[in-house]
Amino acid sequence: MNRIQRIKNTYYAFNILYNMGIMVFGETLYLYMKSIHDSYADINLFLSIFWIVGFITEIPSSVIADTFGRKKR
Repeated sequence: MNRIQRIKNTYYAFNILYNMGIMVFGETLYLYMKSIHDSYADINLFLSIFWIVGFITEIPSSVIADTFGRKKR
């Protein structure tokens, strides 16, 4: 297996783990909110706002990271 294929496989593995973590987080939060007797509408509204704000704040942080990059030693 060459180096590029190894890098791709590592990327895929981390991506799968990250997405599974997001799924577990979302489901745990949903179950927690249901256990404290929130309605389905309240839960969906909260989660929608949460993901929209996360999406909106991720774009500027990516621009900042791309602009400044790593510190040169």
